[in-house]
Amino acid sequence: MSPVYLWIAYGTVPLGSLFGKLPGVGAGLRPTLWVCAFGLWSAALFVACSPLRAMRDIPGIPTRAEGHFSR
Repeated sequence: MSPVYLWIAYGTVPLGSLFGKLPGVGAGLRPTLWVCAFGLWSAALFVACSPLRAMRDIPGIPTRAEGHFSR
């Protein structure tokens, strides 16, 4: 898994550089950075507004209170 993960993680860096350069050259640096900042905030808002915040346990996995553990 480690080589595949590293290949995916670091192999996409040149693509990110290319796709970051295109709007930077076309629209300018300042608008490109605003789009980047909006994208980062939208990713955080997606998690903050999702039902993940209210979930305490993973559904379908027994807890110690249910007595399904053998320890």
